[in-house]
Amino acid sequence: DFTGDALFWKATFSRAAFFGRANFSKAAMFLEATFNGEASFKKATFKESALFEKVYFSGYTNFSVATFRQKANFKQADFNRNVYFQKTKFSKWFVLSGCSSKESIFFEGADLSNVSFLDSDPAKMHFIDCTWPRCFGRNILSDEIKPKDDKFPFDKVEYLYRRLKQKYKEEHNETEASNWHYGEKEMFRKKKLWRRYNPFSFSNLYWVSSGYAERPVRAGLVLISLFVAVTFLMNLLGLVPRHGNPVFGVESIKGFSSVFDPMRFWLLVNNTIQHALFIRDTYFIPQSLAGSIILTISTKVIIPIQTALFVLALRNKFRR
Repeated sequence: DFTGDALFWKATFSRAAFFGRANFSKAAMFLEATFNGEASFKKATFKESALFEKVYFSGYTNFSVATFRQKANFKQADFNRNVYFQKTKFSKWFVLSGCSSKESIFFEGADLSNVSFLDSDPAKMHFIDCTWPRCFGRNILSDEIKPKDDKFPFDKVEYLYRRLKQKYKEEHNETEASNWHYGEKEMFRKKKLWRRYNPFSFSNLYWVSSGYAERPVRAGLVLISLFVAVTFLMNLLGLVPRHGNPVFGVESIKGFSSVFDPMRFWLLVNNTIQHALFIRDTYFIPQSLAGSIILTISTKVIIPIQTALFVLALRNKFRR
C-alpha cells in the first residue's frame, strides 16, 4: 500500500511492473513515466488523483477491475500494445484526451459516464457491454454533456461521433452506426447559432422531420400531419370540379360541413391523394390561386420529400 503520495515522475520501469491490488491512498503521479515491459494495475485502487499524463506503455497494459475514486488524467498517454479497462470503475472525471494506441484499447463492462474521449481516436477502441450516458433515448459521450471549457467543443465531439459511426459501419453494426450518426448530426446542427436557432435551416428541418432519417415514427407522424394539414387547407379554401360538372353529385367542397358529409369528406381526402400521386386528371382543383399554389408546393414538393425521408428512416430501422 502507498499511504503517502506515490511519486514516479519520469520514472523508467525497465521490466514488467506489477501494481496489482495496490492501494494508493494519496495521489499517484506517474507523469512522463516509461514502462518498457508489461504494466499491470489490475484491482488497484486510486483513492486520490491518478496522473498518467504523457506516460509511455511499451507492453500490454491492464487496468481491469481497478477503481479510480477521483479524477484520473491519461492525457497524451502512448500505448504501444493493447490496454484493458475491464470492469474498471471511473467514479470521477477520467481523461483520455490525446491518448494514442498502436493496437487497441478495450473497455468491457464499464460505466463510461465520466470518461472524456476528446482529441482521441475512438476507432481504435472497443466497447463491450459498456454503459453510456443517455440523452433523449440515445447513447452519447460524456463530452457532450460535461464540457470542461467555456466554449463547447462541438467540432471535437462531432469528430468523435463521426469516427464512431465509421468504426461501426466498417464492423457492419448498423444499430451503433445509427446512434452515432444521430449524434454527429446533432453536433453539426448546434455548433452554428444561425443553424441551431433558425427554424427553417436545413439541419433543423432534417432533425424535426425525421431525426436525420433515423426516426421512422417521427417521420411517419410528420408525413401524416402534412397530409392532414393540406387536406384541411383545401377544405378551408375550397375545391371545385375540374371540368365544371358535379362529381358524384358534389358541386363544390368548402367549409366544415364537408367534414360531416361522407361523400364530400371522401372526395376531399381523395383529392389530396390524387395530387400527391401526381395524377393529372383529378376530380377537383382549388377554387383560388392561393389554394393552387399551396396544393402544388405541398403535394409536388414537401410531401414527396417527407415520404422519401420516411422510407429512408424505415429502411435504416429495418437494416439494424
